[in-house]
Amino acid sequence: MTSAARKPHNDKLAPIIKQLHSLSGKPATRKKLAQTIANYFRHHGGQLADDAVELIIDDLIRMKYVSQVGTKVNYHLA
Repeated sequence: MTSAARKPHNDKLAPIIKQLHSLSGKPATRKKLAQTIANYFRHHGGQLADDAVELIIDDLIRMKYVSQVGTKVNYHLA
């Protein structure tokens, strides 16, 4: 995958990864993760559309920061 394919969301991924890393109680489901990401952007620079939040989650999974089994998500942020 080229860096151009990843570029649109990289500016949004870094603060989300930092935010998730700092949370003691990380969201356990994809739905809760989506709500957490949406709330973060609502407080830091503007609301995102639901499909944009889903793209961020897909990027986190593709880049192996998060894995998903069923509706549950696991974190690999270290």
